[in-house]
Amino acid sequence: MSLNQVPVKRKKAEWCDKNTEIMLKVCIEEVNAGNKPHNHFTKLGWANIAEKFNKATNLRYEYKQFRNRWDSLKKEWQLWAKLIGKDTGLGWDGEKRTIAASDEWWEAKIQEDPEVAKFREQGLKFLPEMEFLFKGTIATGFAAYAPSEDSRQYEGFNTRIEETNDNIDDNTDMEVNEPEIDTTTQNTSSAKENGQRKRGREGDKRIGVAAKLFSQLDHIIQTFESSVSAQDPTSITACVAKLKDLPGLERGSELFYKATKLMKKRANRITFVALEEPELQLGWIKSET
Repeated sequence: MSLNQVPVKRKKAEWCDKNTEIMLKVCIEEVNAGNKPHNHFTKLGWANIAEKFNKATNLRYEYKQFRNRWDSLKKEWQLWAKLIGKDTGLGWDGEKRTIAASDEWWEAKIQEDPEVAKFREQGLKFLPEMEFLFKGTIATGFAAYAPSEDSRQYEGFNTRIEETNDNIDDNTDMEVNEPEIDTTTQNTSSAKENGQRKRGREGDKRIGVAAKLFSQLDHIIQTFESSVSAQDPTSITACVAKLKDLPGLERGSELFYKATKLMKKRANRITFVALEEPELQLGWIKSET
């Protein structure tokens, strides 16, 4: 066999955290460019991923190596999503970046699938990017693995404030019971005209009390919302403010108004804030509208 006939052995791909992060980033760029219309990238999409990745890393990886890594990452995401399932009452360990749950919960999950044991000490890496790329491959979403309403401690979010703020932000109807005002008048022998004037004064008094009550309530709500918005990055006010300054999202455009509608739901707001990078946030908005 001549030297020209000797097959060239392809170098094994090394997927350290840095290389994985670069691949995820270029994959997101191709999604935003429309080169992943369904569950798979187009040929152009894969070609761009290879070109951008190899240029950034000075490596020479090929399509099959990228595809294998993509399938491996997807499997990791699905394992994480399976771990969370539809469980409620879970917390979030910001230090380990994983689920905060009882030993009994973890032992039961590990018994069901031993592979999830690795998530006990460290959660899924590159969580926002994985959420962006693989959401929909299994029935779950960011809200599924974010902490529950009862024990939300995700990344320093204030649990009590966030829950209370959601009740207002999500257009929850508020009922205000006006205090009953005794308008019973004493039986007198005054003329009808005097009685009418008295009832008129009492009516004015009732209207005045109700107006004052609603005015005070409105002031309390405004003060509360301002205080909460200043502390809670997932409030509607805070998220809409970010939308106004988001690069690539034109104010007043159709996409802008669709994005504001997304912010009505708490799960969407948590996802939006967690993505952090404007590029990821814009791509997520486009994928959801």
